[in-house]
Amino acid sequence: IFNLSLQAGTFPAKLKTAVVIPVHKAGDKQEISNYRPISLLSCLSKILETHVKNNLMEYFMNNKLFSQNQFGFIPGKGTDLAIYQHVSEITKGIEKNQFTVGVYLDLARAFDFVDPYILVEKFKGYGLKG
Repeated sequence: IFNLSLQAGTFPAKLKTAVVIPVHKAGDKQEISNYRPISLLSCLSKILETHVKNNLMEYFMNNKLFSQNQFGFIPGKGTDLAIYQHVSEITKGIEKNQFTVGVYLDLARAFDFVDPYILVEKFKGYGLKG
């Protein structure tokens, strides 16, 4: 099933079905905005998803498609290394009497707004299909 799915570039429809359970975050339990959805997928779906993720990671790593400044989700590049690199750049700027600026973004929910069709086109541009 997995190999056929990868060769065809499709995800079996039956594996896309999820049971969604609302989980209370905090605050008034009567407010719907205080809940977040948790999707429960089949084990086969999770296994296929992990297989695809691992293949994508390998492809992106082998083809050097990640920025050198990418730290999230990169093996061996955790937050400690990101902080070290950040502090090093600030220190270099101070030592050279350069003006140093930091810009910080909270991208926690950014993926919720990614257009999947644009994402597919981007993947095609990197030589991926399906």
